[in-house]
Amino acid sequence: MASTKPKAETITRPDFNALLAQYPTLLEATSKAKAGTPSRRADDNKDNDNDEKNKSLAELDRYRYVTAPSIFGPESRERGMDLEDVKRLVEWKLRHGTFRPKLLSLVSSNAANTVQTTIQEALTSYESSPTTALTKLTTLKGIGPATASLLLSVHDPPRCIFFSDEAFRWLCRGGDARAPIRYTVAEYRALGEAADAVARRIGVEAVELEKVAYVVMRGGGLAASPPSVFDPALLSALPSAATSATAASVRLARDTHVQVLDVEDLSLSRWEQAEALREVARGERTTGRQIVRVDDGADGGDADEAQQRPASEPSRRNDNATHRLVLQDCRGTRVYAVELRRLPRIGVRSTAMGEKILLRAGTIVARGTVLLAPESCLLLGGRVDAWHDAWANSRLQRLEEGANN
Repeated sequence: MASTKPKAETITRPDFNALLAQYPTLLEATSKAKAGTPSRRADDNKDNDNDEKNKSLAELDRYRYVTAPSIFGPESRERGMDLEDVKRLVEWKLRHGTFRPKLLSLVSSNAANTVQTTIQEALTSYESSPTTALTKLTTLKGIGPATASLLLSVHDPPRCIFFSDEAFRWLCRGGDARAPIRYTVAEYRALGEAADAVARRIGVEAVELEKVAYVVMRGGGLAASPPSVFDPALLSALPSAATSATAASVRLARDTHVQVLDVEDLSLSRWEQAEALREVARGERTTGRQIVRVDDGADGGDADEAQQRPASEPSRRNDNATHRLVLQDCRGTRVYAVELRRLPRIGVRSTAMGEKILLRAGTIVARGTVLLAPESCLLLGGRVDAWHDAWANSRLQRLEEGANN
């Protein structure tokens, strides 16, 4: 299917989220492709632990994006980073991006106490001058601006972007996959400014920008003609004013069909949302203090749910929940939607990606957000398995990262 490569300076938040949702699938495919491949490390790299050699890219990726930030991030700082931590992050960098055979050997040759002292000194100067911190880290053997930025990013994921090839080429070179990179401090400064501009414009974090850049530059993209049961020639699309954050209020003139690309329960914490997704994966539902095993179809509607739930214990949180969705019309236009009043069939457990919704004529769109109510929309069902699986994996990973920070 044809796809388009979005530009960093014009990308919208819904499109950004759609690309971010592709990262786990792309990473899994890359990890499987590299599994079992003999290491290309230099033969003289004798001091690297055998367990690290056997770790998959997926395991290293989890360390880079979940474990390490939970240990070294601004909310925890459980301990200082040591040489073994640095080596593991460098191993991720080599497997995730361009392999450089001598790099890990050079990094391993640093004295352990020198590494700890240098990192601590860099972090001390980071808040007042990130460039000074970056330069300080480059005094270590094998640590250039790119690897130095990785160490800083783990300590401050929301604000500090990793100087990856993909991030630089997407944010600073218009997506040119062949654009040369000199890996200088000046280039990293330009990357930081570009990343900050996009992050502030659409409200995302630096670490999310890094993942989206990886997806875009590694072949991911937005479907030019998204798979759909809709024929654009026969159906109405959202009006242009519907996507405008400055339009106070507009009503849909015609019935409009859309499909679901994302759903989030605004009434639950990140941890609770993550647990809801885990329950779905395990085939369980929590009812009060009771865990009920459900069949594959139990999330499909209220009737099945009612059979599983004792009459004395209604779904208390679900009745009062408010959900935010990302919807897409027949032309591929994406827009946010929020429940104005509760729609029982909408939920993290019950809504599938690709599910179709009919927005009735008269539905209100305010400040670029569709206001959903029982009388104004009709849930038609449906599901795109590839979308749903990618969404569930990505959503769970992002929620776990957020809950750990």
